[in-house]
Amino acid sequence: MKSGGSGAKTGASWSDALDNIQVAIDGASTGDQVWVAQGAFNGLAANGFGFILKDGVSLYGGFAGTESAIDQRDLSVHTSTLRGGYSSEKDTR
Repeated sequence: MKSGGSGAKTGASWSDALDNIQVAIDGASTGDQVWVAQGAFNGLAANGFGFILKDGVSLYGGFAGTESAIDQRDLSVHTSTLRGGYSSEKDTR
């Protein structure tokens, strides 16, 4: 997941990153991980507020957007901020 996404926006890799965290969560299955690159992201769940998480799906931030393993992320350098409050932006799903 990257701000603006990239490539085909399938979420299969950084080069095809999604641009909507909720879409990534909704498309994930139990045991999946959603990786979030640095940046600030508004919560645009169907109810217009925050993010709706799923049981068994993990959400991780702190990525530059080039990593291939979770232990390569650096939380102190690549801050991922999720804004869970109301957003006046519309959900584009």
